[in-house]
Amino acid sequence: MESQENTVTFPEISTPILEKVVEYFYYKVRYAQSSDIPGDARCPSLSSLAFVRSNACTEFKIEPENALELLMAANFLDA
Repeated sequence: MESQENTVTFPEISTPILEKVVEYFYYKVRYAQSSDIPGDARCPSLSSLAFVRSNACTEFKIEPENALELLMAANFLDA
């Protein structure tokens, strides 16, 4: 069905959380290859963003009330 409609569904992940994950993917692409960031200080993965703050990249804002759901979504998506 998904291949016929060209859609992918994630019933385990709510729309606002999935939107935040997509925002993170954009953020990661934008900042991960920044030439002024040393290799070890590149932006952290989504699953660690709630706990790790890197001064080397622009901070990705996560609302505390969404942190648990984002961690669960990151685990589900293996991001």
